[in-house]
Amino acid sequence: MYPIDQLKFVLTRWLMAEDLDSLIKNMRLALHDLAQPLSVVAGTVDLMLFESDPKMVYFNEIKNISDNLQSIIEKITAIRQLARQIHSNINSSKPAHSGPELASLNTHGNPFPAQPREIRNFSSKSTG
Repeated sequence: MYPIDQLKFVLTRWLMAEDLDSLIKNMRLALHDLAQPLSVVAGTVDLMLFESDPKMVYFNEIKNISDNLQSIIEKITAIRQLARQIHSNINSSKPAHSGPELASLNTHGNPFPAQPREIRNFSSKSTG
């Protein structure tokens, strides 16, 4: 690969990562904005459920609404965590330098470093 081609490749990948990073960040903010009012509604419904008598005509409907709201909030939370993980992976794979300096980072092979391996702690702590 010619140096100019490598520079184009690296800059294109870097710009795509920037756009994706911005998209993921905006998605996380939108999900947060969605979760906030849902949490308020879920809290209100839970309070209604707590204050209602199980023999009441609408008790099961209120419980069903509460369960469904909780399920939606859990799904939003899972999507937010996934977006956070993607955001973290994008940022950890970005080159340390920007602009034309990228071309000189690596003249052979992949211009991006491999993902760092997760370090696990297998030592057990003894008590006492």
